[in-house]
Amino acid sequence: MNVVVSIKGQEAIPVRALPYVSFVLSPACIARGLATSGIGLLTLFDDRPLLSRTIAYFLEDGEPVKVANHTWQRYVRALDAREEGLSSFDPEYRDEIKLLPPGVFVWKWQFEMDYGGKVPHAPGEPENPMERVACYEPLIPMDMREIVMEGFGQ
Repeated sequence: MNVVVSIKGQEAIPVRALPYVSFVLSPACIARGLATSGIGLLTLFDDRPLLSRTIAYFLEDGEPVKVANHTWQRYVRALDAREEGLSSFDPEYRDEIKLLPPGVFVWKWQFEMDYGGKVPHAPGEPENPMERVACYEPLIPMDMREIVMEGFGQ
């Protein structure tokens, strides 16, 4: 399923699709990154801030409007509370993805600037070619497709 949508002639990715696109970003990690976007506080794998330049938007009267960084704090709190109460791990993040706001997106080019790149490894450790590779046609479970694309008329 292709998760890239066109908004005002630009390619965008629903925030709810990012866990599937990235393979390694949990919904909580995404919310934390968007809460600190432009501040550069969150890192993953290396010293480069993750999602430091990626900004989330929603459409209001057909125009993209930036989601304020502080807005993400409520999602961070909800997702953190959810993670603390987990007794088992769901690799599809079904319940956690539902906590992310529908109809919110990031520009694909911004996400690629932040997410792409090489992951440093310990000396002698082999590189995994799947690390930090985005997949825009991920295999999304049938019961999650409508939830992931909610707000995008898919």
